Amino acid sequence: MTKVAGNMYYFYNDGSMARNTKIGKFNVDAEGVLTNPFAVITPDNLDAYIQVLLDTYGRDTLSIFKYCRNNFWYKYRDKADITTMACRMINNGSGACWDYAALCYKMLTLAGYNCRIVIGRGAVYSEHNWILIEIAPGVWRHMDPERQGYYIYMLTDAQL
Repeated sequence: MTKVAGNMYYFYNDGSMARNTKIGKFNVDAEGVLTNPFAVITPDNLDAYIQVLLDTYGRDTLSIFKYCRNNFWYKYRDKADITTMACRMINNGSGACWDYAALCYKMLTLAGYNCRIVIGRGAVYSEHNWILIEIAPGVWRHMDPERQGYYIYMLTDAQL
């Protein structure tokens, strides 16, 4: 993004200016000026913003997984309710495993998927959260966008 004469603009790698589109939280008008109706994500505008994300990045499970996995970095934060964790993940650009799971859960449910947040315990982590998604009636798969060293997407219990 580049500020010119008080307005913000977005230029692609080839130098062309974005017009009539959305870039992350920003709307881009016909003149290329960025406006941000979602300066801060709150419980009141979270669902509307997630609809923008789904329209921008896709509503399928892989697109949602990749968005959550690739757009944030890990930083420990205290656990809160799902909506609060999803908001702070977007606002801060970072979060703990439960923040990743909360945002992924909110995106998946708003896209129409049946899913659950799993709370697991193990030898390495005292607690770790990820998503369990129903891909067909009674058929569940694991997805964990936070586990950067592993690609945990649509794994069965046995594969996990």
